Amino acid sequence: MRVDAAAKVTPGARVADYLKRSGTERPLSPESITDLTVLLRSETGFDDSIVKRCRPGISVGFVLTRQPANAGEEKIELVLDFGCEKLMLTRAGSTADIHATDFGPSRSAFVALVKRSLPHDRELRKLR
Repeated sequence: MRVDAAAKVTPGARVADYLKRSGTERPLSPESITDLTVLLRSETGFDDSIVKRCRPGISVGFVLTRQPANAGEEKIELVLDFGCEKLMLTRAGSTADIHATDFGPSRSAFVALVKRSLPHDRELRKLR
C-alpha cells in the first residue's frame, strides 16, 4: 500500500506511523513475499551506522502477519521511505517502538519489488 509521512494530528489509519493512502492496499504475490523475506534477512542490505535528516519521499507500507510456533498471530508494520532510504519496522499498532535502518545497499532490489507489487502506481514508476 502507499503511505505518506504526516503530522501525528492528521487523522487516519497508519502503518509504522505513516498515513495509509486509501484504496492502495494490495496483497503480495507468493513470489513477492519470498523476495521481501530474502531482502529483510540480508546481512548486507542495510547500514545501521547511517543517521541522516531528510525529507520523506515516496513511501510504501506493508502489514506482515506471522505465526510463531509458540505464540499467537503477530502483525508487523513495515515502511520503506525512498526519499530517505529508510526502513521502519514495528509491531502493528505501536508507534512507541519503531526501529529504523538505512536500506541504501538494497535500494534497487526494494524498488523492483514495490514496482512489481504496485504496477499501476505512476509515482513508483519514477523510482530508480
